[in-house]
Amino acid sequence: MTSRRLTWLTTLLSTGALFGCGDDSSGDAGPTVEELPVLFSESLCATLEGCGPLFDAQFGDTCVAQTTSDLENGSFVHIPAAIEAGTLVYDGSRVGACLDAIGEIGCGLFSGARIPEVCNEAIDGQVAVGDDCSIDEECQGTAHCGGTDSCPGTCTDAGTDGAACEDDDDCEAGLLCHAAECTPPRAHGDACGGELPGCGADLFCVGEDGETGEPGTCADNGDVFSGASGDACNFGTGEFCAEGLVCLISLEEGAMELSQVCGARAGSGEACQLAFPGHCPNGEHCAGVDPDGGSFDGTCEALPGDGLACATSGFTQCARGRACVDGTCRTVRDNGGSCGDDAECFSHNCDGGSCAAPDACDYSSAG
Repeated sequence: MTSRRLTWLTTLLSTGALFGCGDDSSGDAGPTVEELPVLFSESLCATLEGCGPLFDAQFGDTCVAQTTSDLENGSFVHIPAAIEAGTLVYDGSRVGACLDAIGEIGCGLFSGARIPEVCNEAIDGQVAVGDDCSIDEECQGTAHCGGTDSCPGTCTDAGTDGAACEDDDDCEAGLLCHAAECTPPRAHGDACGGELPGCGADLFCVGEDGETGEPGTCADNGDVFSGASGDACNFGTGEFCAEGLVCLISLEEGAMELSQVCGARAGSGEACQLAFPGHCPNGEHCAGVDPDGGSFDGTCEALPGDGLACATSGFTQCARGRACVDGTCRTVRDNGGSCGDDAECFSHNCDGGSCAAPDACDYSSAG
């Protein structure tokens, strides 16, 4: 299982104002199904761009292209087929209302926010609870495709407080799966992490220490991404710097602990150091950094492209659109392209030397 209800949106849990609110009386049919991947990607990336280093570390400046390719070659492949089969009904005029609701979630994408119920009006499952399914979207209402370890699965109701679960989407909206039970999330200011449940949508568990088991505290986006230049930061415990700054990591001579301080990014070709997200401009890495070898300083250079040795000095090993396979950067390809490893495919499925869309049940709780 790799994705759940409205798979093509769970990757995109924040969008903005590409469309106004949908209205059945407007006469506007809305976008076609085939247009959705690029439209949602554009709106997603415009909204998430202000979500601090989490966005920058994941997407850099290639968000739209990367997200569109992931959708078109992966989870979205099975949506048109389900519509044609009649197990899904698509209403493009409701897409606007869905986007408006998702846009209000903002940076909640990075803290487990859920798809608003209004989105079920845009892509509406027709399979009843108890009947066979291949993807979560086919199931009516908030039900998901689960209940078996094989394909097809069975449309199953979302769990209430205390119900058994394997992950969050087994539970009703507003509940998390913790210790195999559907559980209410922790609120702002509550202790979280470790043996405690996680935080609610748009909250981050800050200060949790995985080594000692010390719990963290639920904090909102403004508290998490607030470090000014010179302030202490710690990407490991979720204490980040304000937009435009990075958490610079160094080891002072004779010191036993790492120093982590907010500071400005370096320019192309300039001296740099280990940082989160990277100290260098998008598309570059800090060549020469080797934390394992005790080196925290280097020079900003372009990330390696196809056929070159993977970089080992930053948090990204290859240029965007490439994957590190056996120490070499390889171009990630669309379905039908040649491959030798799952990592070389946007679909993450290399089948017989060619990139292919995963089976439908890989996108439900049945697979």
